[in-house]
Amino acid sequence: KFSDVADLNVQHLGKFECRPVLPCQQVVSIPLESMNHRRGYFAVQLNKALTEANILGFIKQVYTEEVPLNQLKSLDFFLRYASQIENAVKLNQWLQNTFETGWETLETLLSPPKMAWRSRNITSDSLIPVNSDLGVERIKKFNLEPTGEQVGLLVRLQPRTELEMGIGVELYPINNQVYLPQNLQLLLLDENGETVMQAEARSTKNIQLKFSGESGEIFSVKVALEDLSIVETFVI
Repeated sequence: KFSDVADLNVQHLGKFECRPVLPCQQVVSIPLESMNHRRGYFAVQLNKALTEANILGFIKQVYTEEVPLNQLKSLDFFLRYASQIENAVKLNQWLQNTFETGWETLETLLSPPKMAWRSRNITSDSLIPVNSDLGVERIKKFNLEPTGEQVGLLVRLQPRTELEMGIGVELYPINNQVYLPQNLQLLLLDENGETVMQAEARSTKNIQLKFSGESGEIFSVKVALEDLSIVETFVI
């Protein structure tokens, strides 16, 4: 007798799951209850005697309980995906109150008295209402060289379902600046680096994007000004 599931907890990457495939099967079965909080799934083929196993492939996201084997990705695909996850900001961990270095609360980053008014402006201008029980927000400071100006990238999360996350990103001037630099761009990139949304500052106090994504999806936020480019990659 054997278990039909094996969880793999990989440091810095998260939880994956191995699913068995018997010799006569053309699909890999993934129960609905296991579709939450997984970074992906490995299909593992067993021989008739259940003494040997061979990894057939990998799949990142599933939407049905049976996935045809011809839809599996190669292990090279998994290695590229794992590399992206390892270097990304892991948003699901934010919901567990675990944050990467540099991502601070609004109160921490905007604590000096001369900046307190800006903290009130940011929180009152929420593009996604943050439920205190479920939602979370953090901000990170960036220096715009060579101008010396600083901006804060604010990221807000609001879970909508077990798999879907509402996400908002906003760019604000900090310190004594009132407006963002002219022509400063905020871009949303998909996992292939293609631009899917963008906003540009034109004598504005902030720019913002809002969207939703599903568990396991990877995206990047790019801040660009002339020859300067700053990119932060996230995984949901």
